[in-house]
Amino acid sequence: EKTEPYFLFIFCVEASLKILALGFCLHPHSYLRNIWNIMDFVVVVTGFITLFAQDDIEVDLRTLRAIRVLRPLKLVSGIPSLQVVLKSIIKAMAPLLQIGLLVLFAIVIFAIIGLEFYSGVLHKSCYSLEDLGNINMTKMVM
Repeated sequence: EKTEPYFLFIFCVEASLKILALGFCLHPHSYLRNIWNIMDFVVVVTGFITLFAQDDIEVDLRTLRAIRVLRPLKLVSGIPSLQVVLKSIIKAMAPLLQIGLLVLFAIVIFAIIGLEFYSGVLHKSCYSLEDLGNINMTKMVM
């Protein structure tokens, strides 16, 4: 938390220099026409919002602070070979999502089968060793 303003200042200077050099958004090669620069801009703006927000507002800023996770991706914006690798990983996510949904479906089916097999089997299964007719509710594991 103590280093947050310093990193924010560095990122703000970087974004300001890029905006000065490229222009903001009007011509074809401007700052906001590149998706990586949009991500950088969002990180800087949310950093300012979380830094200068008053404590008396009722908006929860934890979700905005979670955007700080995108800061390591700023490295990708400077190295084109990392952009190629990241784009290929993102393109590989669609088939993996379909496989993940299939696995989730199988887990749900096995969970339903398990519930049907074991429904009521473990009911009243914690008994006292001294008195087998008495159920011991204090030693039941939740």
